[in-house]
Amino acid sequence: MGRFDPLHKGHIDLIEYGASKCDKLNVLLCSCDKDSINGPIRMNWLIETFRTNKKINPILLEYIFAPSNMPKEEMIKEWSINIRKLSPTNDILFSGELYGNILSINLNCKHCLYDPLRSKYNISGTQIRENPQKYFNLIADSAKPYYKL
Repeated sequence: MGRFDPLHKGHIDLIEYGASKCDKLNVLLCSCDKDSINGPIRMNWLIETFRTNKKINPILLEYIFAPSNMPKEEMIKEWSINIRKLSPTNDILFSGELYGNILSINLNCKHCLYDPLRSKYNISGTQIRENPQKYFNLIADSAKPYYKL
């Protein structure tokens, strides 16, 4: 699960790793009206990138932006409810973020923390959004046309 704003090589590596460890991988793309790039565009990037891998199932999760003062525990519970609506049975949560530990407890599944130090691809969506030309080589091929000048 992630915003994939934009989809980049670090995301692709995580998703491919997850797919290699299971029979079916639901990939939740989280989208709200505050995102810099709308959800359907980012969903198309996921679909295009993984179109030949039938194990990967991209799902769009649209949500209302949580207030910044919402306690983390409450926010995690809300996320868990929304995730269960779209993906009712989950054996394992693959993530590159520490919040995955708390979320997996709420989803009653295992958590696999993958490359949290970003040793393979030291990049974030924030860095790309701030300077897409500098990190253009790390943007997913499916998303590159969005950033071409």
